[in-house]
Amino acid sequence: ATSNCCICTMVVRKHSQDSISQEVCDFVALAADVAIRERGRFVCCLSGGSLPKLLTPLSKMECNFDRWHVFYADERCVALDHQDSNHRACSEAFLSETSIPQTQIYCINAHVEPAQAALEYQESLRALFPEEQLPQLDVALLGMGPDGHTASLFPNHPLVQYAGPDWVVPIEDSPKPPACRITLTLPV
Repeated sequence: ATSNCCICTMVVRKHSQDSISQEVCDFVALAADVAIRERGRFVCCLSGGSLPKLLTPLSKMECNFDRWHVFYADERCVALDHQDSNHRACSEAFLSETSIPQTQIYCINAHVEPAQAALEYQESLRALFPEEQLPQLDVALLGMGPDGHTASLFPNHPLVQYAGPDWVVPIEDSPKPPACRITLTLPV
């Protein structure tokens, strides 16, 4: 399959968290509008950490939320309502206040082993991108931890070098607790 992929990197410099938040939300809303007009859907990927709180203004914006599909760049292998869950953080910050159908918010199956959870999560992605060698996300919002990790890809961890065919892989020895997680691979 061919792709009209455009990689856009944006550096935002603001003097307050509120102004950064508004800038990011304006960008996401615009990207969603363009994707929905061009392809009929908007597919985004979110991380946890400090990112979810930056997205709170999205819930008040006029977006065609019923066309959104939300994935997580990584997720801890914990219950969805656990305090360490990225899904919980994003839900509390803004998702629960939108009209995104629950079936279009793709959550980890926390009731299986990490390898099975990664496989199931990858199948969800492949269902939306069956013809693609890699999923073509419209927007991926990733944070970076103080140690330099993004998603659950930690510096000097073997998964940073992963070059296999999988889009989602388990990690059972995360240097940051909890140890068991799933993560998108670096090529994604």
